[in-house]
Amino acid sequence: MTSPAGQQRPLRAFTVHQPYAWSIVHGTKNVENRTRNIAGQYRGLVAIHAGKTFDPTALDFVRDQGDHPPTEPALLRGHIIGVVELVDVTHHHPSSWALPDHLHLVLVNPRPLPTPLPYRGALGLWTPAADTAAAIHAQLRS
Repeated sequence: MTSPAGQQRPLRAFTVHQPYAWSIVHGTKNVENRTRNIAGQYRGLVAIHAGKTFDPTALDFVRDQGDHPPTEPALLRGHIIGVVELVDVTHHHPSSWALPDHLHLVLVNPRPLPTPLPYRGALGLWTPAADTAAAIHAQLRS
């Protein structure tokens, strides 16, 4: 995504627990539920960072949604595993993934990275280091 001056907008990222991160980058989970608007006015490319936490209770929920992630040992943690486009933030999304009384970050065009990148996550919407952003963009071009 480029700005009017032709400059590429800075890449943003957010951290998601596994197995939800896997479901986002593989196209099944099309909303991320949050209690506050971490995106502000930002819309555009977002890297999905798989946090170090695995939520074992989520695996059944993810499978009930029709997704088939690998078992826990195969789910990468502590890595940027893909990108999506953040296109909207709403209170009322029709997705079966949308939780009541949450904001729904609407995600489209998921793309897993061919080579996930080890990275330390952060809270909220954050900006990866320039060299990491460049490595992500290079993988998206290949």
